[in-house]
Amino acid sequence: MLHRAIRPKISTFTTRYQYPKRTSLPYGVAYHHPTPSIKFSSSSNNLPTSNPNSTPGNKPNNAAPHNTHQINPPIPMAKSQLTDADRARVQARNDAMSKALGAIEPYDPDLVREALLAVARDHPVDDAVREAYADELLRGMADSEPLDELESSLACPLLAPGAPWGLAVYRVAYGGGEGTDEAWRRMVELIGESVREDLDMRGRLDLLPRHRLAVVDDRDRFDGASPDRVREHFVKWARDEFRRNQREEPVTEDEMARFYHTGPLEEFVGTRYNFCLVVDDICLESLEHMSDPVVKLVRKDWAPYEPELEEDEDYGDNPGWEGGVSNNEFEDVGWMYMNLSDYVDIQDSLDDPHDWEDDYVRPPLMRWRDDFEKTAPGFWRRGGKSDGE
Repeated sequence: MLHRAIRPKISTFTTRYQYPKRTSLPYGVAYHHPTPSIKFSSSSNNLPTSNPNSTPGNKPNNAAPHNTHQINPPIPMAKSQLTDADRARVQARNDAMSKALGAIEPYDPDLVREALLAVARDHPVDDAVREAYADELLRGMADSEPLDELESSLACPLLAPGAPWGLAVYRVAYGGGEGTDEAWRRMVELIGESVREDLDMRGRLDLLPRHRLAVVDDRDRFDGASPDRVREHFVKWARDEFRRNQREEPVTEDEMARFYHTGPLEEFVGTRYNFCLVVDDICLESLEHMSDPVVKLVRKDWAPYEPELEEDEDYGDNPGWEGGVSNNEFEDVGWMYMNLSDYVDIQDSLDDPHDWEDDYVRPPLMRWRDDFEKTAPGFWRRGGKSDGE
């Protein structure tokens, strides 16, 4: 299970300066109960692969082989049944946690770890009870956050009945031999697990059969590829994928003009056709160093920032930022880091690709990780401590 912080829906924020401090969150999942270090099995070399010309949708395509597969993760174990006494104990622990963490200003991961250990010692609660309590809270949040946008996109009149949802994920990290292969396999498995867990939490397992993760694993084409290079391929893939999933009598451009703004038709049919995922070495390393691993979310409709000469802005190199040409923290570089546990939320909140600006945070910073050295992805390369250490 991916252990994530209980947090508001991402589309309610616009910049990281508007996010509430970590210490204001109801702690009960991620910060004091991180996932242990991932242990990989080397007993199987059957890694998920996909020909970049394959057809992960429902319609067959005789022009290219089709070996993209549906991830079928194991069914989660049953949760413990909570009593009122259990809830009171967990709430007391969370209250103590909030008080202890609220006294830490500015945020310091070392002090946070000390506080977490002290509260865990003074307020012991079984793992099963904490998991059940967290699941209960998350289910309550899910009831208030239905997947309306995702459901609407699946009912789009442009698409054939049964058209899939889900993203294409590109592997660009191949160095490191067998260990990298195992980490990649684990990353793909975790994406599948996050989908099932999130949909189960929301009571929407009816959407699971239509989920298709398009796995692109082609070393010759994508070894070391940048997000920009992946985007070039994804633009064509998305166009072809949309054609594969169109209804039998496609809506014409003239018909569309009466209902939508001008633009490619695939822009209006959901996240699958406008965003993709990239997994590089930092992402694979996050499996070991972050309780909720990350991937890169790449926007299809993006153009490089072109500064105007009269702008008074620093365009020198900043070793902290990833991508871009300026030191402006609001520069849109066309991609951002995303936690695996946000996979389903992203499908819903970015159903309209123009909502990207509401969710975007310039990498490597993230919503809850705004310290270059200590918390942003890759912090372990800069001397920071892994989650749970």
